[in-house]
Amino acid sequence: KQASASSAMAEKASADGDDQKGDQLTLKAAGHRSAFQKKAILEEKLSEQRKTFVEAAASERDAGAAPQRISAPPCSDWLSFLSVLLVFPLQTIQLCLAAFFVLLYYVPASRLPLACYVAYAYLDKAPANGGWRGGIRRYLRRLSVWKYASAYYPMELVKTSDLDPSKSYVFGYHPHGLFGAGACNLFGCNALGFDELFPGVDVTLMTLKATFLVPFFREWILAHGISSCDKETCVKLLKNNRSIALIIGGARESLDSRPGCLKLFLKSRKGFVRVALASGASLVPSIGFAENDLFGQLPNPEGSFTRRFQDVFKAAFSFTIPLAYGRFAFPFPLPTVPLKKKVVVALGEPIETASFAGKTDETIVAELHKRYMAALEDLYERYAPPDSPPLEIV
Repeated sequence: KQASASSAMAEKASADGDDQKGDQLTLKAAGHRSAFQKKAILEEKLSEQRKTFVEAAASERDAGAAPQRISAPPCSDWLSFLSVLLVFPLQTIQLCLAAFFVLLYYVPASRLPLACYVAYAYLDKAPANGGWRGGIRRYLRRLSVWKYASAYYPMELVKTSDLDPSKSYVFGYHPHGLFGAGACNLFGCNALGFDELFPGVDVTLMTLKATFLVPFFREWILAHGISSCDKETCVKLLKNNRSIALIIGGARESLDSRPGCLKLFLKSRKGFVRVALASGASLVPSIGFAENDLFGQLPNPEGSFTRRFQDVFKAAFSFTIPLAYGRFAFPFPLPTVPLKKKVVVALGEPIETASFAGKTDETIVAELHKRYMAALEDLYERYAPPDSPPLEIV
C-alpha cells in the first residue's frame, strides 16, 4: 500500500511538473508573440516615417530646386556669325595654319624662328600644367566675342544646383559631337556666365595633347587655361583644388555624331571615375541637347571601308577625321562652319566621391559609374527638348 501510494504521489508530482513546464512554455510563447508584434508595429511606424521623410524631401527638392536657365545675350545675326568665324575651334585652327604657312612660304626670314618655335611647341610642358594662368586667362575667358558666338546657335545653360567652391569637380560633357561646342562655351570660356554662376569653382577644359601641336592655335587655347587630358595632369589639377571638364565620349563617339542621333559611348569608359576617386573630386554630369545637330556627317556604318579607315587612324594618332560638313563661309575652303541649331546644356547635380577617396576597388568604380549614368539619364528625362532623339548609352 505504501509503495502504491508513493507511486501515485510521484505520478501526481510529475504531472504537476509537466503542467508547470507547459504553463511556462505558454507564457514564453505569449511573450515572444508580444515582442514580435511590438517589433512589427515599430518597424511599420519607422517605415511610414521613412516614407513620409522621402516624400517630403522629394517634394521639397521639386519645389525648391527649380532649374535656372541662362541664355546667350542677344545680338545681331551678322555679329554672331562673324564671331563664330573667329573663335569656333575649326575656323581658328584654319586661320592659324594659314598664317603659319604663309609666313613659312612668303617670308624666308621667318623660317628659322618658325623652326625654333616648332621645337619649343614640341618640348613645352605648359599643356601638362593646366595652361596659362593669371590675368590673361581671366581677360580672354570674358571676351565679348565668346558671348556673341554663343548667340549664333544660340546656347542655353540649365543650372540645376549650386556647387561648393571649396571642392573640386570632374565635369563630364556629352555628347562629343564634332568639336564639343557646348563644352567650349560652358567650360572653355565664360560665354554662359560659368564664373558668375559658380564663383570660386576654377574649371579647366581638357583636350587631346595633339591639339597643342597646331602652331599659334596652341597659344590661343593655353591662354584660355586649357590643358591636355592625360591622367597625371587631371589628378594633379584636381589635387590642387581645381576642377576639370572632360568630353568623355572621345573620338569614337564623334564618328556617330550626326543629326537625329544621341548615342553615347559610356559603358566602358570608367577612367574619369578613377580620376575622381584618386583625388576625391565629385562627378558632375552634363548633356548638350542638339550638339550632334551642328554638323552633318557622311554615312560610315560599322564595317564599311570609311569606318575601318577612321578606326585605324584613331588607333594610330588617338584622334580621327569624321567626314562632317556644316556651312560654307568665306574665306574657308571647306564647309566647317556649324549650323544654326539651339543647343541646351543641362548641368546636373554633383555625385560625391570623397568617402571613397584614394580607393581603387573596381566595385566602387562600377557603383559610381552606375550612379553617373543614372544621373545622366535623369538629366535627359527632365530637360530634353520635345524634339530630342532618344538617348542611347552603349
